[in-house]
Amino acid sequence: HGAGEGEFAVEDPAFNALLIASEYALARIAEELGAAGSARRERAERLTATLTERLWDAEAGLFRCRDLRGGDTLVPERSVSGLIPLLLPALPRDIVAALVRTLGGPHFSLGDRTRLVPSYDLLGEAFDPHRYWRGPAWFNTSWLLERGLRAHGEGERADALREAVLDLADATGFAEYVDPYTGAACGATGFSWTAALALDLHHRRPAPRERQELDKSP
Repeated sequence: HGAGEGEFAVEDPAFNALLIASEYALARIAEELGAAGSARRERAERLTATLTERLWDAEAGLFRCRDLRGGDTLVPERSVSGLIPLLLPALPRDIVAALVRTLGGPHFSLGDRTRLVPSYDLLGEAFDPHRYWRGPAWFNTSWLLERGLRAHGEGERADALREAVLDLADATGFAEYVDPYTGAACGATGFSWTAALALDLHHRRPAPRERQELDKSP
């Protein structure tokens, strides 16, 4: 959280969420090697609590960046960065529920007007479906949110997002990013991280959920 000496300094929810996810990964690695992972897990939980305290905006239903140079206030813009903490297992349930509502709500419209998660608020003044990180949908952020949805029991939504990543990656020649409304390719094609994440989702098939209706007797 150090502010540094530059004129631009923010605390970013996605950056911090990935740091916390890395702590959990290090804990799992330690445990697989026969060492204790408890210190890493405890640090992850402390960081999750700090992230929530400093960057959660309950009214908006997502995390916001904090401007450390502009009065130490929350930045009023909505972006995909504020949804990425859905990855974290120790988030309070009310925050998880709010993030899921925000994903499907008018500002991101996942599963309604968009198939991948837009990088920026669809209703924001700066929104542009083709401008870098001001609207297009990236495969890497949708991949992270697919994992978050699945981790918190939102299997149906996770399955739909997984399918969208695989379909659009194939249809666009593994584009760098896409128009969030049309799915048209933007940026470079044959993009390596899009291909890598599509391969991960292809091989990491979700376990089939029970369909109770098939178990009912006539």
